[in-house]
Amino acid sequence: MRNDDASIQPLLISKKQAADALGVCLRTVEYLIAAKRLPMRKLGRRTLIPYRALIEFARHDHPNGGEMR
Repeated sequence: MRNDDASIQPLLISKKQAADALGVCLRTVEYLIAAKRLPMRKLGRRTLIPYRALIEFARHDHPNGGEMR
């Protein structure tokens, strides 16, 4: 059985793709990684974020209303 290419979700995405998906700037994603609120993987020189972790982060109920300091 073959999956349609449109239904395949990426396993890892770039910091820029993560920022676009969350609707925030790249710097905010870098802050979230540094604060250990988003996991990351290094693949050579690239920093990639697990797509599933990004979805979980977006669904998480933040005590400060999702605002960044």
